[in-house]
Amino acid sequence: MKPGPDGGFRSGGLSSQEWELDFHTLANSISQLAWMADAAGYIFWYNQRWYDYTGTTLEQMQGWGWQKVHHPDEVGRVVERIRRAFATGEPWEDTFPLRSKEGEYRWFLSRALPIRDADGRVVRWFGTNTDVTEQRQARAQAEAAVRVLEEARGALRASEEKYRSLADLIPGIVWTARPDGWIDYANQFWLKYTGLTMQQTEGSGWTVTVHPDDLERVSQLWGKALDIGEPVEVEYRIKRAADGVYRWFLAQGRPVRDRVGGRIVKWFGLLTEIEDQKQGQKALERQNDLVHLLNEVTVAAYEAATVEEALQAGIDQVCAYTGWPVGHVYVRADDSSQDLVPTTIWHLDRPEDFESFVRVTESTPLAAGVGLPGRVLAGKEPAWIMDVTQDENFPRAKAAANLGVKGAFGFPVLTADGVVAVLEFFTSEPKEPDEVLLRAMAQVGIQLGQVFERKRAERALEVVNARLRQDLEAAARIQRALLPTALPDSDRVHFAWTYQPSATLAGDHLNIFPLDERHVGLYLLDVSGHGVPASLLAVTVSRFLSPSADASFVRFPSRDGQPARFARPSEVVERLNHQFANELKEMKQFFTLFYGILNLDTLEMSYAIAGHPWPIITSPGATPRVLKASSFPVGIVEEVQSKDAAAVLRPGERFWLYSDGLPEAMSPQGEAFGMRRLSAELQSLGATPLSEGLDNLWQRVKLWTGGGSPQDDVSVVALEISEDPSFNDHTDASGRVGPEQPQNPPEILRERAKAAHNAAHFLAILTPSRIR
Repeated sequence: MKPGPDGGFRSGGLSSQEWELDFHTLANSISQLAWMADAAGYIFWYNQRWYDYTGTTLEQMQGWGWQKVHHPDEVGRVVERIRRAFATGEPWEDTFPLRSKEGEYRWFLSRALPIRDADGRVVRWFGTNTDVTEQRQARAQAEAAVRVLEEARGALRASEEKYRSLADLIPGIVWTARPDGWIDYANQFWLKYTGLTMQQTEGSGWTVTVHPDDLERVSQLWGKALDIGEPVEVEYRIKRAADGVYRWFLAQGRPVRDRVGGRIVKWFGLLTEIEDQKQGQKALERQNDLVHLLNEVTVAAYEAATVEEALQAGIDQVCAYTGWPVGHVYVRADDSSQDLVPTTIWHLDRPEDFESFVRVTESTPLAAGVGLPGRVLAGKEPAWIMDVTQDENFPRAKAAANLGVKGAFGFPVLTADGVVAVLEFFTSEPKEPDEVLLRAMAQVGIQLGQVFERKRAERALEVVNARLRQDLEAAARIQRALLPTALPDSDRVHFAWTYQPSATLAGDHLNIFPLDERHVGLYLLDVSGHGVPASLLAVTVSRFLSPSADASFVRFPSRDGQPARFARPSEVVERLNHQFANELKEMKQFFTLFYGILNLDTLEMSYAIAGHPWPIITSPGATPRVLKASSFPVGIVEEVQSKDAAAVLRPGERFWLYSDGLPEAMSPQGEAFGMRRLSAELQSLGATPLSEGLDNLWQRVKLWTGGGSPQDDVSVVALEISEDPSFNDHTDASGRVGPEQPQNPPEILRERAKAAHNAAHFLAILTPSRIR
């Protein structure tokens, strides 16, 4: 089945198996052929009567396949007219023959109405085909009879008695009038049907049989026809004498002119009963109105912010459709009694007239089976009371009687847990039960029940989100509490750092700490993912990177007479990978890490990099240099061999360590901040004080992203070597560091370069953005 423009066969853009089942049952029970099309006119559904009549399948008929059962002489005209209707959004009506499965063509009156959404856009079409073969035949017979009468006018003029005898043989009402409209003859069919005599009928006496609601319209059309001398055709109701029931007729009147001057000499007319056709049309219109009501209630309810607003919309829409002045809502009690309790949700056309009734209702809870709402609760289906003042099971009968409230009906709001509310409605006159209305109200209750369930799920989600926000805030507080508070600055080295958390809690963590009097440890780690798991993992790893923790991975305690020592950076990476590899594999997580040890005497930085962005070293007037060394992130592979690297920092140089949230910060246009721009920004800071420089850097990144919190944590650790002329950096002519840093043989350099390249390549394949 081809879905409509709102995504499927549903009401109000919603999919509901219960609604479809009940709608199909309703659509298949009508006598007409019915179908639905999307906004462009593509038919995607027919009722069973279409298939029973045509003997076709949906695959044959969907879209524009229906042309196969149209008469070839008519199909071109029909396609042109219905395409015009689909294009303009105007209702469509046409009459044409359709072929049955026996090969017989029968005539159908076909109509299609657009169904619009809240903004007035056409979202689908609902159409019917009503068999009017008998009516057409009757009309054709009547028209043939009129032609016979007109052709016989000359011959019958000489013998009025002979003409009237002929008219009395026609199975319909025949009448004639003078040029001024004075009725001067009606056949025996009229006299028998209306119970009037010819004398009572003459002139305008016939008007007493016309329904009062139709009389003014009929009189105006008849008067206009007399003024312009043109044929007239009008539908109106005539009272049948046998039972006093008004039934619909099609009235046709034509002027007869003389052949010489064209002067009207007579009016001939015919009345054809069309009651059955009208009833079918009325039933179709009501079904369309109920479908529209269901759509309106569904849209209004789903747009409501609360359940109370949805119920208010429901009773307002139902009262508007039925014209009933009072609507009210009972809901299930929250306690174990499961009784119904009244609400303050009302629809009142005249609030002052129902003040007592409202007061009594709002103080009357009801148990299952008691009163109208109680009966609905017990039966889980709609209920009707013709006159509540005569009903023994209506506790509010006294108040209802005093206020003139009589007719009533109610229906349940159903969820998977049963009845959660009952909507009740009242009017001032006794009303016969309306089964079609009750079936439609059952569907309204199902739709409102879905709103109940959706709102309940939203409330549960709000609770979960509130708890999640609390967890995130707690994790963020823990994470921030572990950031450095006192930095191991010296005369030669000054440290600084910044941490800008993302909108969703992420997994960055950093620290700068003394290992002994001559060495400072520093690290920056970045856990993959966001939220509490990433934050808690970062906190957990930070405990292993603390030199004072019992389970510290950065310091080896004294043992077996051996003095305490701190671990080499590569040892730290390997121990972390051994500790976390299996656990991270199960969690599908990993983290990157830069861990370094700075010798405050020699200014040598020994370090290991596990998948982390490479640090940048800047100095005034020099090209920034990058410390390139890497292995896999922690948790990617079970066994990892990390290698130490080292670099000697020179006076005036600045060392910048950062998380990938910095170069990967995105502009509103989707462009990353990038390494080239980052290097240029760091170099441009020049002699700006280090802490101020970090603030300036963050402001430039924030301006790049358009303001607000970053999508990923942005962390930076920086250190600056003071200008000290007595310090010799011992850098040789090749640019390599020495003499404290031994020269690396070419094969070792090639091996390290290859390892760094392979690790970077692996990470690029694994994830384009190193950390998310």
